[in-house]
Amino acid sequence: MLELQHQLTDKVQQQRLLGTANDLDVLAQQSLAAQTAQTLAPLQKQLGQTRDALTALLGQLPAGTGRDLPPR
Repeated sequence: MLELQHQLTDKVQQQRLLGTANDLDVLAQQSLAAQTAQTLAPLQKQLGQTRDALTALLGQLPAGTGRDLPPR
């Protein structure tokens, strides 16, 4: 998602050089890319927590502990 935002920013900057976009268009796209970057970190943390919770429900220890719980 973030990579796509960077690609779009590059495209808008190219359009500005060609005269089909203005500074405001570039700034708006850069702002969207920055918002995406800020949103991504908490989502990645939440994904890790959810994976750990699912792993625990399966009777295993979360990633990084190196061991599974003994079978019952």
